[in-house]
Amino acid sequence: MAGGSVSANVRYINTAWRDREDLPRIGSRDTRRANTSFHSVDVSDVRRELTSGEMGLDDAGFTLANLAADDVDFTDPENVRVLY
Repeated sequence: MAGGSVSANVRYINTAWRDREDLPRIGSRDTRRANTSFHSVDVSDVRRELTSGEMGLDDAGFTLANLAADDVDFTDPENVRVLY
């Protein structure tokens, strides 16, 4: 995909939840299916633009970082907080 894009189906929270104060509970396959739906989105490879500085957090709303996930115990909230 280098430099290209692909179309992908991504689940998003249903619009029925947009103006509600309570939050959807998504803890199982059934609640995920009831509260979300698929939307087709284009996913682009922007690694080159991010590396060259042409795109960044201010422009895109995200950035990429190299993280050594092998060193993280994701079951330990304090460990995650310190490392990230």
